[in-house]
Amino acid sequence: MDVADRPSGLATFLFTDIQGSTRLWERYPGAMALALARHDTIMRVAIASGDHATAISHYEAALAINPAHVSALNGLAWAQYQTNRIDEAVATATRGTEVTPDSPYLWSNLGLYAVALDNTAERDSAYQQFFTTLDDEPSQTHISRGLGPSRIAELTRDARRERP
Repeated sequence: MDVADRPSGLATFLFTDIQGSTRLWERYPGAMALALARHDTIMRVAIASGDHATAISHYEAALAINPAHVSALNGLAWAQYQTNRIDEAVATATRGTEVTPDSPYLWSNLGLYAVALDNTAERDSAYQQFFTTLDDEPSQTHISRGLGPSRIAELTRDARRERP
């Protein structure tokens, strides 16, 4: 793929998990393979097609089983943001930071949501927390490469142009 053909703009990381999957894989490997393939297909199709309602319902179902499921909280917040339910996205992502305060993904998304709300103080606070999580976790420093104040300002301008 040529550099010119690569996507540009905002990047989103979406992680999902099946609660108790290790035990289930050990006991029912065939059924788990099918369940995981179905889960992946549902999420891929929902997100690619912009079917955020399906994504939201799946994340909410996961959270009904495990309210502290950080990946589901982050995914739900992103889907809420994509449907212009930004206040809900902030509340959901904030719940995620209460469960896992060292998640750079949640903090960076909270910064983006603050941009959408034109809340400079919250944006700055979220991005400060984002950088703090990177300082605390050397394995995450690759995320911050090239993210200085001027890059944050550029991302803020891009987010304002691209918000739903």
